[in-house]
This record gives sequence, C-alpha cells and structure tokens, in this order.
Amino acid sequence: MTDNWIAGAGDAGISLDNTAGWYVERNHVYDVAGGAIAAERLFGSSVSDNYIEDFAGFGIRASAQGEAASTVAHNRVVGPSGGISAFVSVRVNYGAAAVAVVANTIRGSGTGIGLDYQAGTGTTATIASTGNLVTGVTTPRRASSGVTVTTGI
Repeated sequence: MTDNWIAGAGDAGISLDNTAGWYVERNHVYDVAGGAIAAERLFGSSVSDNYIEDFAGFGIRASAQGEAASTVAHNRVVGPSGGISAFVSVRVNYGAAAVAVVANTIRGSGTGIGLDYQAGTGTTATIASTGNLVTGVTTPRRASSGVTVTTGI
C-alpha cells in the first residue's frame, strides 16, 4: 500500500487485517479520529516512510507474527489531536517475533508512549530499536517482559 493521502477517516486511516509480506510505505495519514495505521499480522513486512499527523489513539500499531522478521522504519509520527496511547506500538501475535524499529521520528505534545513493545503470554520478541528520535511524550520507550530490546549490529 503505497503513496496514499488519507484524511478525515472516522476510525483508523489505514487498517490492514493481514499485512503478511506487504509494504506499507510513503503514505500521508492525517485528521483521523482513530489510529493512523493499524498493520496486523506482520510477517516479512515493512511499514516505512509514512508521515502521520493529527490523529487519536495510536500512530502506528503493528502486530508481528513469529518465524519471520519485519521492519518499522523511517516513519514520522507527530502532533496527535486527541488521546494517545502509543505513537509506535509493536506487539507479538504468536511465537518468537523479530522486528527492526529504526530511524523513526516521534514528536508528541506531552502525553503517551513513544515506542511500545509488548509480548503476550507464551510469546517473545527481539526488537532491534535504534536511531529513533522520541520527544514530547510521557514515556519514551516501554517494553514488557518477554521482549528483548537491542541496538542491532
């Protein structure tokens, strides 16, 4: 899903139930009442180079599946218009996920979590998280048990 301008959505700007193998890139999502990009079931997928502004709920919410590696990179997530939980959130659906979260720019207005990494019961994740600029949020980064955050190699 590439090169779209999405505005005025009543819920999520982009909502993909199965993002396995997809590239979600170079989209401009703004003025959305719900989250900006929901990319569920990443499996060898990439969410990159998106510009997100004027949103509520979440900027990018991705769930990753085990046995494949995915990437969330070079996104600009700024200026939420409503209540915000996380600007970039990655959680694990099943197994042992591997996700690179690199070079994202997050600029908040004093609330929310910049980078949120979560593994549920019986799941694990290795997140290579480096080069992200996170400012103006309550919590720059949060990781649950079962998540190993590294800087990569």
